[in-house]
Amino acid sequence: NTVQLIKDRPIRGYGAGSWPYFYPSKSVEKIPRLADGNLSAARPHNDYLWIASETGLVGLFLYLSIFALVFYFSLQALFKAKESEDKNAIIVLISFLMGYLVISFFDFPRERAELNFLLAVIIALLAHLSNKVLPLKSVFELNNKGQIAFKSVLIGLLGFALYVGYVRFKGEIYTRKITTNFQKNNPKPILDLVKKSKNPFYTVDP
Repeated sequence: NTVQLIKDRPIRGYGAGSWPYFYPSKSVEKIPRLADGNLSAARPHNDYLWIASETGLVGLFLYLSIFALVFYFSLQALFKAKESEDKNAIIVLISFLMGYLVISFFDFPRERAELNFLLAVIIALLAHLSNKVLPLKSVFELNNKGQIAFKSVLIGLLGFALYVGYVRFKGEIYTRKITTNFQKNNPKPILDLVKKSKNPFYTVDP
């Protein structure tokens, strides 16, 4: 069904966060738990189909381009590294990165905050090792003012990312409480929990 969504809008997709709303339009009769209306699907168990259906093949291409660049520089660094410790570290990190990409075929690690944090650490370490081995320093050379501005932007982005991660984590806690109360057939606190969980960076799945 997700493939059908992609075929309908292959370039632009349906928009970020729209998969749960358009997926039922492609028929869910073959999935009893969805057909009876008691459950709703929040996302497919495939990150690549998920991204392509929401942001189109253009979005999927841009997403995969990030990994392609990481692999390109990491493999260059691997073949040019002289120290065995650097080579071993690069091999291990590339293996983790490949594992993440393989899991994405069968699950949705892009949705998991802890896996995104791990992915960011892996990419950062690979970037560090690549910069250490390859002659890339000239590209990043800046004067003192440029370095201060660059670091300030990085610190600002880091602070923003930490804030987003924090509010999303809080949203997940409230969502778990909502699910628990729903399963216990206790609807009274649910509406209040839904209101508390919502913020600009997190919405409760439909």
